[in-house]
Amino acid sequence: MDDQQEQIYANRRRLAELFANCADLKAVADGQQGDIPLHFIAAGLMFACLAYVAIYRAKDTLNYLPVTDDKEARDRTKRRYTRTYRFFGGLMIAFPLIGLLLSWVMGQRDAVVFFVEAAGIWTFGAYWFVKSCEMALSAGGEKEVARKMTADKGLADANAAPGAAAV
Repeated sequence: MDDQQEQIYANRRRLAELFANCADLKAVADGQQGDIPLHFIAAGLMFACLAYVAIYRAKDTLNYLPVTDDKEARDRTKRRYTRTYRFFGGLMIAFPLIGLLLSWVMGQRDAVVFFVEAAGIWTFGAYWFVKSCEMALSAGGEKEVARKMTADKGLADANAAPGAAAV
C-alpha cells in the first residue's frame, strides 16, 4: 500500500472515530433521533440564515444601483427591492414554521416537511433571482459591486495580489 492510500485509510479511521464519539450523530445513524430530529434543527438553522441574509443583508448592495437624475425614482426602486427582500425573508421563516406545525398536527412528518421545505428553498431561489437582477442593474454588475463594497468597508480586495491595498 502506498503513502496516499495509507493517508486515505487514516483519514477514514479518524472520521469514523469522530462520528463514533459524537452521541448525536450516532443516535441519528441508529435511528434514535430523540424528541427533535436533527433534520428539523438543521433545516431551521438553514432557513434562519437564509432569512437573515434576505432581510438584513440584501439591502447592502442597493446603494450601488445606477445613479439617475430622478432621485425619487431611484428611492422608489430601492424601497421596492427592500420590501421584496423582506417578503422573501418572511416566507423563508414562515414555511419551516408552517411545516413544523402541520407535521405536528397531522402526524405525518415526511410528506408535509418535504413540500414545505421545498417551498422555502424555491422562495430562496426567487429571492436569489431578484437579487441577481438587482446586481445586474448595478454599475458594472456583481463583480464591480463586490469590489466597491470591499473598498467601502476598508477590506483588502479578494482578487488583488497579496499585500495590495484596497482601491
